Amino acid sequence: MNFCEENLCAWVKQPANTFSNLGFIFVGFFILWHTHRRDRPARSASLRAMPFMAMFLGLSSMFYHSSMIFAAEVADLASMYFFSTLMFTVNLKRLGWLSNKNWTAAYIGINIASIALLLFHKPFGIDIFAAQVIGSILMELRLFLISIGKAKASKQPRGMPRADYRLYFAALGLFGLAYVIWNLDYHHFVCEPKNHWIQGHAVWHILDALTFFTLYFFYRPFDRFFVPSINHQNRDA
Repeated sequence: MNFCEENLCAWVKQPANTFSNLGFIFVGFFILWHTHRRDRPARSASLRAMPFMAMFLGLSSMFYHSSMIFAAEVADLASMYFFSTLMFTVNLKRLGWLSNKNWTAAYIGINIASIALLLFHKPFGIDIFAAQVIGSILMELRLFLISIGKAKASKQPRGMPRADYRLYFAALGLFGLAYVIWNLDYHHFVCEPKNHWIQGHAVWHILDALTFFTLYFFYRPFDRFFVPSINHQNRDA
């Protein structure tokens, strides 16, 4: 991918785009700290994995922007798919369109297919992520309409917690702003290649880390709608 920041002949080829990923690592550690200081930690393996997803995303993106090699780009995009697929499949589950029993297979299968498509045709990389995010947003908007009585629910699991949509729309606003800045940088509409302190793509990383942070707290009440632990699987299926 052709971002604005000029590659240096150094160990770190794109400093701004590399070190801005520290935001994801900070968010991951903060979520871990917040989770362990609570009296009721998350039950589901998937929700407990989210802080590690944030840290993996930060580390893989740092690897990519410091090296600018294809293997690192695959790792970077794969880390994005891990989270976007999580949102996509959990929303399928919240709508009652995916059971606990089939969740793991769906999550793993979508990720394998996404990475395979990326390896088959590199330009599909961002399009796959965009499709998963758009699908997640459309399902979340349907869930929002159901919550305010403007749409009919069909087969939703019992005991659905009430969502705090202030968090979701805050995350959507952050991500929308980040995506605009990503495009301005990627298409070189706003571009200063020799500035290695701040870049549009670096701002994208920072805003996305804040989006991840906000979405974690939005999804936390739906703990049991993530893949349950073994102790709860038979009860929730």
